[in-house]
Amino acid sequence: MSGYQLVTEAGLGRILGKYFDIGFIIISAERSCEAEKGQKCSEAEELEQQQLNKTNERRIRDDIRQAGFGFVPSHGGFRELVVDPETGEQTFQDNPNPEPSFVIPLKPGKKIKDLQELGMMLSQKYNQDSFLFKPPASEDNRAYFVDRTGNVEMSFNNVTVADMSQMYFTY
Repeated sequence: MSGYQLVTEAGLGRILGKYFDIGFIIISAERSCEAEKGQKCSEAEELEQQQLNKTNERRIRDDIRQAGFGFVPSHGGFRELVVDPETGEQTFQDNPNPEPSFVIPLKPGKKIKDLQELGMMLSQKYNQDSFLFKPPASEDNRAYFVDRTGNVEMSFNNVTVADMSQMYFTY
């Protein structure tokens, strides 16, 4: 966990305050075993998923850098979609552990579309349900949950840093 900070509302305000004007995304490469398998996991499956999550954390860092962006590492709690493989029933569960995530601000010289496409690519590669997309304030004061195909799952009007702590980071 070194190099990360637990995201609280005050901490989130410091991290995101300067990025609200320029735009950013927030994404994680971590998945719970239950979200991956759609059911309760054995201890061995949990350990296997933990190892995969550690590998994916290193890989997503490289992917972000290779795309020409920087990031601020953080920890937060996120809600995951769990689909039962037998019934297809969909439920959401809070991931019980803080997970590494990345605040990726728009970099000078890049277009907001580049940042949004990065979010979609990373969501697909790391099997994420969605990522949080906050366009530059000069273009749009809303924030969006965007799925891996670019569809907006939910939008939030006149979003503030305090709103972000309630909507995206569940703890």
